[in-house]
Amino acid sequence: MGKLRKPSRKSQTCTKCKKRKVLSSFRILNPGYLDSWCKKCFKEYQEQYRKNYYKKWRKYSQTRDQKLKQEVIKTYGGKCKCCGETISEFLTIDCKKNGVELHKKFRYGTNFYRWLKKHNYPKRNFQLLCMNCNFAKGMYGKCPHKMAFKQ
Repeated sequence: MGKLRKPSRKSQTCTKCKKRKVLSSFRILNPGYLDSWCKKCFKEYQEQYRKNYYKKWRKYSQTRDQKLKQEVIKTYGGKCKCCGETISEFLTIDCKKNGVELHKKFRYGTNFYRWLKKHNYPKRNFQLLCMNCNFAKGMYGKCPHKMAFKQ
């Protein structure tokens, strides 16, 4: 892609297709600056780029995200705090009551794991639970494992 250009007239030449076009045919990058490629050329470029690199990018991002999840799981003990489940696909981070607002900000998944890493894995507000225990805790207030042991 080309340089930013500050529009000073009613039309501009696309540096990719070399056609002169009205300014509305160009993307606004910053207030007062237009892209040097027209919207049509940029769209064609994006489509081709996605076609060529999507599978490679997807594989890379899945690998990166899995490594991050494994790091989070390891840091929080590697097993469900309630039942001891160790299969990583079943494990998730649970927010204790005073961590709820933090969790709502990032919801779940990779962004949440990145937030945990950035904040040095806070243990006071978060714990590792399996999906079953986490769901039961959310629905019933306690996990059935905890209720079974008390009886």
